[in-house]
Amino acid sequence: MLGDWLAGLEESGSRGLILAHSPAVFDEASWLASRLGDAGREPLCVAPAEAREALRSAGGCARVLSPAAIEELLGTTNRAVLIAVRGLLRPNLVAAAAETVAAGGVVALAVPPLQEWEPGGGMGSGRYKRYLLNSLGRLRSLFWYDSFTGTVYATRVSPQRPAGEGAEAGLG
Repeated sequence: MLGDWLAGLEESGSRGLILAHSPAVFDEASWLASRLGDAGREPLCVAPAEAREALRSAGGCARVLSPAAIEELLGTTNRAVLIAVRGLLRPNLVAAAAETVAAGGVVALAVPPLQEWEPGGGMGSGRYKRYLLNSLGRLRSLFWYDSFTGTVYATRVSPQRPAGEGAEAGLG
């Protein structure tokens, strides 16, 4: 299913988002990195210290960076960027990652299960999570699932555009 979505994304020329929920966030990130590599999109991976060595040894990532190394993303072009976090999902990191993804490419987020996910780091009222979830409805190219429950919340790819139209629209 993911492979078909990635193929459709490539054909459309849009950029897309994969949102993967799992209680084993870093195992899911390794699996996703492998699938993206199989699809010709070896990702640049961004993860906290406790996951970076496992991602390196799993072999699916082109490079593995710390979330604090956001400046190393800037000025690069990637077919895929994979961000794996258990807690705080920094908006500037997601924005920087999205800006580096080429047409037909993807930003992938591996995060905890939906009911446990606190992208604001547990420091707020939950408004950031609500904002992110509401924003998903506006994305034209999205693959959103929970690997533990087997639930696929959404799978859609922006239709192919005529030559000359920008690819920016896929991520919103």
